[in-house]
Amino acid sequence: MAGVDTTVSQGVGDTTANTAELTKMIRSAGEALDQALHTPNVDYFGTHLEGLRNDILELFRRLLVRNPFSSHRKDAVSKMWFRAIYPTIEQYRAKIRQVEIAGQAGRSTDNAKSSDVIAVEARKQISQWRARLHTFLHASTGTLLRLVAELAEAHALMPSTAPGVLDRQTLDTHAYGLELVDSLKSELHVGLTPVQRATLAIVSKLLTHLGDLARYRTLYAKKPNDMDASHVWQLAKGFYRNAIRVAPHRGQAHNQLAVIFGYERNSLEGVFAYYRALTSQYRFIPAEANLRTILDNALRAVDKPGARSVDATSGYVYCEQRMYDKFTMLRYLFAYHQPQAKETVKQLAPLLPEAETALVAEIRRACTAFVR
Repeated sequence: MAGVDTTVSQGVGDTTANTAELTKMIRSAGEALDQALHTPNVDYFGTHLEGLRNDILELFRRLLVRNPFSSHRKDAVSKMWFRAIYPTIEQYRAKIRQVEIAGQAGRSTDNAKSSDVIAVEARKQISQWRARLHTFLHASTGTLLRLVAELAEAHALMPSTAPGVLDRQTLDTHAYGLELVDSLKSELHVGLTPVQRATLAIVSKLLTHLGDLARYRTLYAKKPNDMDASHVWQLAKGFYRNAIRVAPHRGQAHNQLAVIFGYERNSLEGVFAYYRALTSQYRFIPAEANLRTILDNALRAVDKPGARSVDATSGYVYCEQRMYDKFTMLRYLFAYHQPQAKETVKQLAPLLPEAETALVAEIRRACTAFVR
């Protein structure tokens, strides 16, 4: 194991490696990480595994900057995310859930004094694990923002009016680098080279993952009853919207923005964000199940007993009642135009051309208002 790790570390330090060599080193580093994970009694949060994950991040960073065109075609950003960042987030979340369950079990004991001690200890441990997760998310945010800055500098993605030299060390200290992001060009900008377009596609995906990191920070930093307040999610929405601005024809950021609207109990904008994710040039297929879920939730909201009274805190039920017909019509249209749903739709009455035209026009007006 030590020999393998030394080789990986030496490879990370080689700044002259070409694309093929970097790809090979990433594969070797991944194998070393897998081997370490299968070691008995391994500490997932220990320095050894952390070092291996950092090696993988560094290798991916160099690959993305060196050859964005090939990296985009091979979806290197997703591979980096699911290899070196997201699994760690899931491990932290699992650890927090484990401590929460243990604390709940301890409170059910007959001994009141012992129950109080267990509850206090559980809260302390939960706070500690949340703090560690928060630190990891903060560090990952800085890593991805610095990568965005490096890509923008290396491939001239900012207008000539933007600052020529970026201080990457302070990107995550002033609104998490949103000033930098606001100055980036769009992938649809005329006059871009194929490499610049590929780089902007990568940047859009990085911004989407930055939104994910901000979303996790909010989920594990705020109280549950604060989750439906729109201001709580401003940072995550800012990254998602900038990802959409950079690459509006890619569906993933639209889907992630719709997730935020779900937290805010804003079903109307959530429906159209999911719809845009599915109708983008590069569709985000999982949005189909998400859209059906939010529509089903809307139907349950108006069908449940007592739904005729207005929710005084958010107006949620009232909004769902007003939009019930539009939700139903949109759901019908969505199913009608999905190839995999044709067999089910054949049993339904056909949608009249006049009704479909009117519905499409209404959807477009709503989408235009949403974009504005």
